[in-house]
Amino acid sequence: MQAAKKCFRIAILCPCLLINYFWAVQPNVKLPAMPYRAEEERQSFNTFLLCCAIIGSALFGLINFSFSAFHPDYIIVRQPIGDLELLRNGWIQSVDFIIFGLFMWAFAIGLRRELGGGTASAMLPLMHEITALALVIAGVFVHDPIHRIASIVIFISMIASFFLFAQRFKGDAHWKGWSTFSLTTGIVVMILVIMFGYSINNNGAYAGLLERMAMFAGAVWLIIFTIRV
Repeated sequence: MQAAKKCFRIAILCPCLLINYFWAVQPNVKLPAMPYRAEEERQSFNTFLLCCAIIGSALFGLINFSFSAFHPDYIIVRQPIGDLELLRNGWIQSVDFIIFGLFMWAFAIGLRRELGGGTASAMLPLMHEITALALVIAGVFVHDPIHRIASIVIFISMIASFFLFAQRFKGDAHWKGWSTFSLTTGIVVMILVIMFGYSINNNGAYAGLLERMAMFAGAVWLIIFTIRV
């Protein structure tokens, strides 16, 4: 229990430090604008890599909701997604995590190819690569503490990517409103993750719902961004 509480504190502290770094410590840093390319200028393979975010998110949600429906003892509102790995045929959810991780890795590669120069062109794909790796680890290691640590890394890297995008979109006329959209999404996901962490450490009744809401909010942003880019 003490280890779980320490992990929860880390999950709260890291996003707060990221907000302070990107929005207070470096308020005058100007990152290169996002590229604005006509569809015909982008290679079809890179378009596919970017679309992997949509494919991976859709598959992950479809598989984990369908799998949970076949287990009446599993309380989807109360239990986190990782608990599905501990049930009969739990390997299905493990494979779901791994497949999602591979799709997110492909998206990170596409994002790296899409971005221009600058610090964020390295950090943004890196955050998604970390998310992808943590998803794979969550699928391979179904028991705590490794699984819990992987879950924390997934959310921290996800939240960090939103703040990085918010800073990068700032002042870009082609992406008007996206800085606010990205920042708002990052804050919403962070609040949901904090509530999820508190709930799961205090036997709350809505831990599963809060985790899924956080994942859904992040997935919605990714899907809209992929369509827009």
